[in-house]
Amino acid sequence: MVKGETIEINCWGFKMDGTFEKGKIQVIHIWGKPDLLANPELVKTALDSTVRAIGMTPYSDPILITYPIPQLGFTCTQALADDSRSFVCIQHLHESYIVYDNWPEYGYANIVINSCKTYDVRLAVEIIMKHLKPNRIRLGLCEEYSA
Repeated sequence: MVKGETIEINCWGFKMDGTFEKGKIQVIHIWGKPDLLANPELVKTALDSTVRAIGMTPYSDPILITYPIPQLGFTCTQALADDSRSFVCIQHLHESYIVYDNWPEYGYANIVINSCKTYDVRLAVEIIMKHLKPNRIRLGLCEEYSA
């Protein structure tokens, strides 16, 4: 980590070994450089590397949806200097899915990992940090649906 970077961890759902129990939805909040967070190829690479590192299996290629979409009323996203836009990247997995959503004009993105398989959250965060180089990350539990 670079000086000034922070990681905040909400411990609910974590086992003592750092793995995340199946049946829970993990949200990784990221703050960083807009040009990195708005780079679709970089994000696809980060998601693919994360999926493979935590032992999950892609069901298909990632789906990328860019904004704005005026015909749907989504027009609030401003283009950055390099014409980057907000987008959503969806990676369907045999174990469920990972979704990346960004707001580059605010230097923010989040990644939601939903899995029916136990995985190592620390490893997922390490891979994401390697690719997207955030200056702040916050982890949290979104929902628990295990019986």
